[in-house]
Amino acid sequence: MRLFAKVSIALVVLLAVLFGALAIGLPRLIESEGFGRSLRANASAVLGRPVEWDALRAGVFPPRLVIESPRIESEGGQTDASRPASRLRADAIDLRMAWLPLLQRRVEVDSLVFRGLDLVVTRTADGFELPVGGAGREGDASSSPDSPDTTADEGATSPAPAPGGAPVDGADLGVALRRFVIEGGRIVVVDRTLAHPIEWRLEDVELEGREQERSGAAAIELHTRLAADGRDAGSLHASGTIDLGGAYDLDLDLTQIALAELQPYVEDVALAGAASGRISVAGAASSFASSSADLVVEDASIGMQGVTLRGRLAVQAERAGEAPLAFRGTLDAGEGGRIRASGTRAPSGGVQAEIELDAVDVTPFAPLAGGNRRLGGQASGHVALTTRDAGGLARLEGEVDVASARLVDGGLDLAGRLAVAFDLQPDASGGPVRMAGRAVLSEARVRADRVDLAGRFELGARREATEPIALTGEVALVDGGRVSWTGNATEEGRLDLNASLAAFDLAIAAPFLPDPSIRMGGRATGKARIVGPLGALELLSLDVDIESGQLETPDYGLSGPLHLTADLREPTKGLRGDVVVDLTRARLSYGESFRKPAGVRATAATKLARTATGGTAFESVIALRNAERIVAKGALDGTTSIVLTAPAFDVKGWDELLPALAAWEAEGPVALEGLGLRFDEQGASRFEGRLELRDVGVRVSETGRVRLRGAIVGEGSTLRSDGLQAVTKGVVLAVDARVEDPFDVARFELGLDTVGAAEANDLVSAFTSRADTVFGPLALNGRLRGALSGGSSFYDALEGQVRFGIGEPGGGRLRGVSLLRTVLDQLPLLGGAARLTQPFRGGRSLDDWFTEYFERIEGDLAIGGGRIEARTLRLVYPGYEATLRGPLRLDDLTLDMKGELILKADLVTALRGATSPSAPAPVAGADPGTEPVAEPEQRKPIHIPLARVRGRLGAPEVSMTPETLLAVPKLLFQATGLDTLSIGVGKAIGRALGAGN
Repeated sequence: MRLFAKVSIALVVLLAVLFGALAIGLPRLIESEGFGRSLRANASAVLGRPVEWDALRAGVFPPRLVIESPRIESEGGQTDASRPASRLRADAIDLRMAWLPLLQRRVEVDSLVFRGLDLVVTRTADGFELPVGGAGREGDASSSPDSPDTTADEGATSPAPAPGGAPVDGADLGVALRRFVIEGGRIVVVDRTLAHPIEWRLEDVELEGREQERSGAAAIELHTRLAADGRDAGSLHASGTIDLGGAYDLDLDLTQIALAELQPYVEDVALAGAASGRISVAGAASSFASSSADLVVEDASIGMQGVTLRGRLAVQAERAGEAPLAFRGTLDAGEGGRIRASGTRAPSGGVQAEIELDAVDVTPFAPLAGGNRRLGGQASGHVALTTRDAGGLARLEGEVDVASARLVDGGLDLAGRLAVAFDLQPDASGGPVRMAGRAVLSEARVRADRVDLAGRFELGARREATEPIALTGEVALVDGGRVSWTGNATEEGRLDLNASLAAFDLAIAAPFLPDPSIRMGGRATGKARIVGPLGALELLSLDVDIESGQLETPDYGLSGPLHLTADLREPTKGLRGDVVVDLTRARLSYGESFRKPAGVRATAATKLARTATGGTAFESVIALRNAERIVAKGALDGTTSIVLTAPAFDVKGWDELLPALAAWEAEGPVALEGLGLRFDEQGASRFEGRLELRDVGVRVSETGRVRLRGAIVGEGSTLRSDGLQAVTKGVVLAVDARVEDPFDVARFELGLDTVGAAEANDLVSAFTSRADTVFGPLALNGRLRGALSGGSSFYDALEGQVRFGIGEPGGGRLRGVSLLRTVLDQLPLLGGAARLTQPFRGGRSLDDWFTEYFERIEGDLAIGGGRIEARTLRLVYPGYEATLRGPLRLDDLTLDMKGELILKADLVTALRGATSPSAPAPVAGADPGTEPVAEPEQRKPIHIPLARVRGRLGAPEVSMTPETLLAVPKLLFQATGLDTLSIGVGKAIGRALGAGN
């Protein structure tokens, strides 16, 4: 025992000496300059980067190595001022090992501590650039920090080789790390894969990894703050276990992670909000065990395709082994509603999800509607979504109810309660989509400009396999109007729909007319069909009755019931097809020139075709009133043309269609022989064809009518007469008329001539209000010209002349009128004296000259300046004549003239009597004191000036001048033969008459 005790004491002393030697020698070796150079070279060779430090310190109890201010820089150094290159720096690295395992050829590191770690990693398109490279880049691959450089300082000693000469390379040594620590570290990841690089920083990194004795795994715990380009991005805490074999079980706790900083990594989705919660993962290098997540994103904002959803987002997910990933989430938008989603995602990629909507505000979804449309309402319901493993939609179905739904698009405002049900099943091979859907908008109200309607709208669609899409729909309005349709559509958008209308108000379509001044209304009942894409229809067919129809433009008007059938082919490319319309029960108008009352027959069957220039040609067969067949042909292609052809029809009663005919009371047959009108692009008009007047009667005065026979011919910009005659009783007038530019100034020339024998009374009775006034043979000719429109009135622009004569041969009669009596009635003494002395004088009685029969009447009328002026109106009677000048109204023969009355020699002679002594004949208006001169037996004519002749030709009123009245005494003496009386008596009578007594 004593020996054992002595030996034991000796061994302890020996070990103490050995440990003492190591404690003194090892630090000196490590801290020597030669060892440092050798260690730098070997470390640089192993790491592939230059390695530097400020100092090395070593300890024995316990064994430790401290590297102060180690540095590993990338070869390029810092690439720019704002983004550092990859590097590794630290304030110190403290490595502590256990003694006893070293004696057992095992390396057990009690702890590896990085203090003040500063690690910079760069991410490029080729991967991550680390501050350390592969071993053996520089120097000998077999070199190690345990092999000092042969050029070491003299104080340096080389370690002895391992026993047996075996290399000390650690190939058969067990290595264990008990504890790994980063204190106050910072890790920077510079991501240069983005267009605008981002610098991610893990600040205040506190990491501790500790080996668990039983499992051999390392329990780790990490605390750090996250920043992006200097902006706070939240913090995270990680804990769990991991071993060198690849097994892991980790929990990651996130706090206020800023999702907006992840935006550069997400395409087509805008993210914002602060995420907090836990993510857990477990598994091994070759297998996945489980994962779970429980996250909450406050103030979440998710934007995609213009739609941005905001609120509080809560997400949970878990997965075990090869089972699908189960997830559920809720977006709570407060007053904006809630969206709940749950489902699974298979490892192969397929997704099954259920989405519940609870009063979700649809306003943010307006961008999906396109344009500047606005949406409103609260959506509730559910949606089920299934995708295929390889990607792509497998099925989408659901039912959604939108309360207070609203769509505003420009002037259109659509509101109501919307219920939608749908089921979509795309074909996996890319074939047709199987689908079924139905949308109902109840309590609907549509407002647009002048339209304000309410009702219920319904639309349905269904498709099976390769069949076209079957469509159904109905619009039921609260006013009783209804439109329903059935048909089909292809994926390319080609429609084939049959629609039914019942009392549908056409005013709904008024806002969509191209001209806002057009007013449209009425109730349509009937059928319709459309075939082809909406933007390029192949067929539009209509068969409708319209009650209380209304169509008003500034020029045209239609009101009342009508029937319309139409078959239009490719209507969006131009009108082509057939249109039949019956407007018999409707009222039509075109300004003031055309008015068709209800009940007058009006039908039209029209064929439409496209012209070579892209315009529209038409041919219509029209039945209007008693005109059985009016054929209208024409075109609308930059110019407008129409040609009318119709067999003879009676125009009697057409004044109810053409108010301008009312004053004429036209009746009799007319025929249209290709009467045409064309307007060119400049608005100029051209005419062609003929309008035949086949004994058409018209009223020209209150009692008179004429009949027109002949034609009106269109020639270019002119309308002219051809063989036109106006006939009234026995009078035939040849009419030579010509009108230039009828739709512009409408300048005209008109010639009138009597043809053959004519009776004046027939013409006067026809054209004036004084029938049976003038009788006798008539000869007339006139030439007039003027304009129907322009700056001046019709009468102001009218000019020309008219000449006429009545009474040749044979004389004539002006019934009840003797101009001589009218004049002598103004000279009662002259007429009375002649009558008193006639028995004493002998010869013809004065009354014999008061006859209404004349020899002739001649007139030369000048028309111009809005006046009709008689240059000469000569009335010739037996024994006297009158010549008048001045205005004459033709409509009632009213006079306002002046002139003179000439008493011819035979009348003067008759007044004196055959037995009276001869005496000179005074001149009316001469000096009463003038002595008469000797005269022959035959008396000279007496001229009596007429100051004014008014009234009518059948009842003239004559006024005389004072000079005429002063000549009355001598006229009286001559007329009575009393010139033999004493001069005193004559003077006395003269004074009395001159004094007006």
